[in-house]
This record gives sequence, C-alpha cells and structure tokens, in this order.
Amino acid sequence: MRSIPTVRACIAAALLASTLIPTGPAAATAEDGKPTDLVTALTDFPDFAAIPDSAALDLATVLHGRVQQITGEIMPGAQILLSAWPSNETIRSMPDGESISLTPIARAAVDETGGYLLRAAVTPALRALAGPDGIDVELDVFHADHHYTYLSQATPTDDGQWTRTLTGLTAAVPEVVDKAANLLDLTLDRTKAETQQLLSAPRIPGSLRAYDHPTPLSCTRLQKVGTKPTYETVATTYARGGTKVIDPNGTKAAVTADVTYQHGARTESSTGGSIGGGVFTINGSRSRSEDFEPTWESVRAAPGQVTNMEYQLEFLHAVFRRACSRDYQGNEDVSYFTEPLGSTGGGNPPTPGRYPLWKCGKAASARAGYTKVSTTNKEAATYSAAFNFAPIQGGSFSGSALSGYSDAVVITYHFDDPKTGWWCGDTGYPLAPHQRVQGIQL
Repeated sequence: MRSIPTVRACIAAALLASTLIPTGPAAATAEDGKPTDLVTALTDFPDFAAIPDSAALDLATVLHGRVQQITGEIMPGAQILLSAWPSNETIRSMPDGESISLTPIARAAVDETGGYLLRAAVTPALRALAGPDGIDVELDVFHADHHYTYLSQATPTDDGQWTRTLTGLTAAVPEVVDKAANLLDLTLDRTKAETQQLLSAPRIPGSLRAYDHPTPLSCTRLQKVGTKPTYETVATTYARGGTKVIDPNGTKAAVTADVTYQHGARTESSTGGSIGGGVFTINGSRSRSEDFEPTWESVRAAPGQVTNMEYQLEFLHAVFRRACSRDYQGNEDVSYFTEPLGSTGGGNPPTPGRYPLWKCGKAASARAGYTKVSTTNKEAATYSAAFNFAPIQGGSFSGSALSGYSDAVVITYHFDDPKTGWWCGDTGYPLAPHQRVQGIQL
C-alpha cells in the first residue's frame, strides 16, 4: 500500500482505537456494529477530526442544498466534508509526480429532509488559496458504505462571506442542479462511487485496535500524474445567407458571423472522475478566467448558403490520482480526477459544427434593424460535447463547457441588408442567456 504521512496515520489510528468519539451522529458504531458515516469519513480524511460540525457554528455559509440518490432517495445522516484545493496557478506550475494537500474547510451531516449546510470563516489561510475564480473546493460525501467526490468552487468575499456563481453545466445533470448563489444540490449515483468494503462489515465495537494494524485505513494525498491538452468549444455560430433580391442588379444578401473572445473572458469546464481506471463521468465544474484575446477569421454565409461553425481554444487539464485503503491486506480503491487549468492561448480556426441547426420560432426571433447585432447576455449555451480526451490509458472523458457571452465574449452578425436581417436563439429571444444564436438573411 502507498505510504501515508506519519501525522495522518497517527490521527487515523487514534480515531479507530479511541472510545472518545463524540456521541450522536458521530458515534463510533451503529447498533448493528457498523461504523457510522462520520467514522468512515474521518478514517479516510483524518485531518477533519479537528473540524466541528457546521450545525454548531454561527459562521458564514459556504454551500447549502439537498443531497439525494439518483433514484430520488434522500440520504439522511450522510457526512459531507468540504476541503480546498491549492490555487489553480499552483497546480498549473507544479511538476508531474508531486502531491498536494487539501485544506479542511467544513463538515456537516445531512438532516432528515436531505438538507445540508456547510459553514466556515474566511481565514487568511483560505484566502491565500483563492485565485481569480475563487477557491477550488472538493465535497466528499459518505453514506451507507459509499464515498462520493464532487468538485466545485466558492469565492471568499472581502466582508467575510462566501459566494458561489458557477451556473452548473446542463450535461452534469443529475449530478448537480445550481439554482442560486451558494446553493449546490447534489444527486449522487451509487454506481459512480467508491465502496468502503472493510469498514462496512459488521464487527464488535472496539474490537479493531490500531496496535493490531500499524498501517491504518486512510487515503493518500492527491498526486498530479499528468497534464493533457484538448481543444474545447467556447462558442458556436449559425448563419443563413439570403435568397431575396435586394437591389435592381439582382443582388442577394449575405450574413457574416464574428466571435470576439477578450481579456477576462471566462470558460466553465466540467471535471471528471474515475474509479479503478473505469469510465470517466462528469463530477463537477470549475471556471477559469483568461487573460488573452484570441482572434478568429470571419465566417460568411453567401446567398443561399448555411454555415454552422464552432470556435475552439486549447485548454489544459491536469489529472490527479488518489488511493484509499480498502482493507488491511494492502488493497486500494484508486480514483482519478481531471482538473481544468485554463487555456494555452492556442486555438483552431472555425471548424464545422457538431450541433444541429434549429427552426426559429416567432417568440425566439427579432429583426436585426441594423447592419450588425451582437450578443450582450452574460451566459451562453452549455456545450455538452465541448471536449474529449483520455486522462489515463483506456479511459476517455467527454466534458462540457460554458463561455460567458458578455462584454468579454461576443457573437456579432453583420447583415448586407438590415431590412431583411433577423436573428434568433435556440431557447428564446436572442439576448436571453443559456442559448445558441443564429443570424438569418431572408
């Protein structure tokens, strides 16, 4: 089994051997002799032993919401551990093979209604981990012999509060539904979780002593095992050239599409997880702000022509490995996680799009009225197949992305004839958020 730092090993050993474990939700064993979710959680992550339950604290709310299984069953008694990753800049610069330590933030028990509330103070140590997009956080959920991991972000504010502004990627449903700031509802799939096999076995309370097993059950630190580049879709354009004659010479109008991705633009990318080198699944999302201004050539839809284009940037994704003990014979559950690092500054020319065109309904359309129209909404569509790469040999991950169409990311359509120019969205009015747009020359 992989080595475990001495301090962590001692804490874990003490947790297993000691009878001074709190009562109530944190009791050492249930009536059937099985360890509670809290004991299982603290065994894997002993650094949380000094973190009090959020229910006993009067501090700012980091995250709150409901937890349920994919079947709709709530998970009362589940333990949620919230920890912070190093800053994105630190991870991006660290060499392969180096390990990182997570910083405990908060823990909480899920109540009888399935709700949870994580509270923590914004300490100088936590603020030091924050980058331009906040703090990358990890939620580890322990319930009924299963261990789930979900990755997200939270931002400490100057007044000591926390905010969470990630929109949530639609492709991640049912893993997450984000409805408001600081709200994170989790729907967890038991088929995508580690199973704590030994700790779930019935045993007589107190019979397992640390001196019987000098290497206690625990998890290794996350180790960076590689960095993978991939091209990620950050925008799409759809343009239809005209068929109407617009002057005595018989000219028909065309429409041109431009995409501008400026300094400060943000792209939210999904993260992936895999157990034992199996299938990667989406297990969260994190946002990255960019400090460069790529340019793409204009795409013109000639009269009678339809263009469907994607705009892609090259992004880096780090891959991390973590092993958690399964039993005292040295068997482990090995998990891999992907982490978006940000763009390299490179990109592809506009390429043919993979997303189908749609018919424009009246409620989703608007006359151009001008020679050019531009998006001004704050969020664009989620691209459910924005990128694909193999984090480990034999394991492929298809991720999603969301680029903010704001003053930093703009799609502009130029019309030869504004009188016959229209544009529309795939879900509503062209300037409504969360959608793709197209320009049409009648």
